[in-house]
Amino acid sequence: MNTVSSDWTPAVSQVVAPATDKAEATIDLREIFSLLWYRKWTIALIAFLMTMAGLFYVLNTTKLYEARGTLILQEDQQSPTGLDALVGGISNEDSELNSQIEVIRSRNIVGQVVDQLSLDQDPEFVRELREQSWLQKQFGAAKRAVSSVMSVKNEAGNASVGKQTHRELAIDGLISELGVSVIRNTKVFLLKLETTSPQKSALIVNTVAQTFIADQVAGRLESTKEAAEWLEGKVGELAQKLATAEAEAAAYRSQTERNVTEADVAASNNALKSARGRLSSFEGNLLETTGSVVPRTDRDLDRYTLLKEDIAQLETILAKQTDDLLTLRQLDREALAAGTIYEHFATRLNEIQVQRGLQESDVRVLSPAIPRYDPTHPRTVMTVFFAGLLGLMLGIAYVIIRRLMDHSFKDASDLQSRFGIPVIGAIPKAPSKGRRDLLNYATKRSNSPLMESIRDLRTSILISSTDTSGDGQAQGGVLALTSSLPGEGKTTTSVLLAVNTAALGKKVLLIECDLRRSMFQSYFGRKSQGGLIDLLGNEEALQEHVWHEEKSGIDVVFGGISRAKNAGDIFAAPEFARLVDETRNHYDLVILDCPPVLPVPDARLIANHADYILYAVRSGVTPSSVISAGLRQFEMIGKKVDSLALTQMSRREAYYGNYGYSAR
Repeated sequence: MNTVSSDWTPAVSQVVAPATDKAEATIDLREIFSLLWYRKWTIALIAFLMTMAGLFYVLNTTKLYEARGTLILQEDQQSPTGLDALVGGISNEDSELNSQIEVIRSRNIVGQVVDQLSLDQDPEFVRELREQSWLQKQFGAAKRAVSSVMSVKNEAGNASVGKQTHRELAIDGLISELGVSVIRNTKVFLLKLETTSPQKSALIVNTVAQTFIADQVAGRLESTKEAAEWLEGKVGELAQKLATAEAEAAAYRSQTERNVTEADVAASNNALKSARGRLSSFEGNLLETTGSVVPRTDRDLDRYTLLKEDIAQLETILAKQTDDLLTLRQLDREALAAGTIYEHFATRLNEIQVQRGLQESDVRVLSPAIPRYDPTHPRTVMTVFFAGLLGLMLGIAYVIIRRLMDHSFKDASDLQSRFGIPVIGAIPKAPSKGRRDLLNYATKRSNSPLMESIRDLRTSILISSTDTSGDGQAQGGVLALTSSLPGEGKTTTSVLLAVNTAALGKKVLLIECDLRRSMFQSYFGRKSQGGLIDLLGNEEALQEHVWHEEKSGIDVVFGGISRAKNAGDIFAAPEFARLVDETRNHYDLVILDCPPVLPVPDARLIANHADYILYAVRSGVTPSSVISAGLRQFEMIGKKVDSLALTQMSRREAYYGNYGYSAR
């Protein structure tokens, strides 16, 4: 086996950088802005599609029109009958205001509105009345069939309650759509509703307001009626009590001998005091004359007894008069109290009967709803604007996330910094439609961006080769070109590199080393009569098995398909080593187009005989992990890849990453 020539060295010293995961690399703002500018048309397309989606939504969405009305709770509203304790109104407490919101949205109020406006016949509030699409009809038929089989529904029963069901559905629909709230720090109720018609929205809101007010008045009338009935019963009861009290007073007076007055009681009291004075004077005289208050003579005893009897009689009269006077006063007070209460309730009864028809609600309409012809939903400008803005954000997010999750490479500097191997080429995609047109394109469009990139690759490779033999012989170099997987553009790169190098007057030999899948015939339009397999069997017949391509001036050795012997065994045999040494002495550049390194071991065997290993990486496709696995295959045999080439780049990517300059 021939050793690698010492004068074949890479143009750039190979510095192995520590392998860092590309996903962990930070992206600075300048790189983000550059990426967004580079992908601006992708972002613009996503934003445009989202804008069109928003516009489509707006054009195909039913327009809704909102109507608003307000009710105000009147301050210090007094009952016209003055019976606030019997007929109450709405208080100003927040809890009461919130309770009235629920009253407005109650099934009682909303049901009256549904009945007045026949909303149970309106498809907007009764889903079953809406015209169904063909798909909805088919789904409904299938659902009914399943329900019939499972005996879930009773058709006759449904027919009998269908009308009521529509009414209940309309009530539910209106309750869900009707908005009622209290404006902050006020006593104003706000009613709002959206429907498909401006007139309908205003009509329903105003009907709800009027129905609520009428319900309030009806409630107060009912309360007034109940109060009047209660007062009538109470007045009758009080009249009976008054009559009883007056009768008792009159009967008591008739039972006494005469009407007892306070003067009679005072006269009796004075007479009693006078009698007690006479008794005291008599006892004083006795004490002075006899030295004792006890009578000693019959005359004194009779007088003393007479005075005591007079006092006892006067005390009895005074007690009876006092008792009679107190009883009469109590009976008079009871009669007077009963009369006063009776007159009060009788007066209230007369008032409530007179003013029964003057009831008013505590709530009045502050601002009735009017039709508004500007749709509130959907909001065309805002919806389209936000759809476009969302599309712009999604586009930016898509580009950035795709960049962060993309473990492939589109930039040569990223590829080189990741693996620490020089990247000496950034090759665009070939614009030709087929492989057979590639040679024509290479010769006719020599100044195209593709050929400029191949020329740059060729220059980097040829600079690495120096002729120091001193004998005038052509001391050529052997270049092995491989990749991780098939389809990464290595064969196209090999062919173009050979054609471009031959244009300098160099002798170039292109050998197809893929014995499992021969592709050269599709590039050169010729089926080989012999090839590498035949050449290995007869090294002396080199020129007999080399085909010279006239247009480009390169020599080509087709690989052929090996069926009798394993390809790996062929490249491991000494005959292949001798062939490589012989071609090295006859050609300025020998290009070995190797199979991909991961599927088969052939490339590792071939690389042992090469002076320079070029590794092709497909731009934006080959993941970092796959490249790492391929490079490790060479490290396992003690070989290192000399340089990398980023292939099949878009034209924009090639110029964006490498500042290309060529005729366009």
